[in-house]
Amino acid sequence: MDEMNSIKQALSFLLEQESIRQQEIAALNEKIDSLLGTVDDRVKEFSGWVNDRDFKDFSDKYGERLAPYADKMNKIHTEDGYDFMKDLYNSYDGKQPQDDFINETVEALDKYLEEIGIPKDVKVEVKADLNGDGEVETVVDTNEATPAKAEPEAEVKKEVEVEEPAKAETEDEDKEFMDSINKAVDKELAKNK
Repeated sequence: MDEMNSIKQALSFLLEQESIRQQEIAALNEKIDSLLGTVDDRVKEFSGWVNDRDFKDFSDKYGERLAPYADKMNKIHTEDGYDFMKDLYNSYDGKQPQDDFINETVEALDKYLEEIGIPKDVKVEVKADLNGDGEVETVVDTNEATPAKAEPEAEVKKEVEVEEPAKAETEDEDKEFMDSINKAVDKELAKNK
């Protein structure tokens, strides 16, 4: 009988220890999930930040060349918050050089604007419902035409020189951001130990 009681006690002790281990594992899993959630949030934040920075670089590089088109297309598209530059940036898939993509886009835009009857050196203004059909009409105003001008080669070289310090700034921002991510992860790991 003593042997039976000691076997029961040993089994009870083992079951109790197993229960404690299961609770510890559940607590560790919660900490892991919390840490993964923090890392995932930081990755999303970083991805959004990189995308914003890349869009800014794209906009800085091509914004002046595409500005006349952006102005027209933003006015032609009547959706709230439509941004031609952002739409164009999002449609770039990286399969061809950006310069080729922009050249093809400019050619396509010139053709499109010509097809709908808007010369490229004409300013576009959007007016309210002019004929009572519930649609906003596009009005071409030829009085405020501003033809696009080509940049002299000397000015292009100046821009290249100015862009390099901005690149160093961006690298500093990248380093600061990565340092903040590392600190947050280290803090979370220390908290979960």
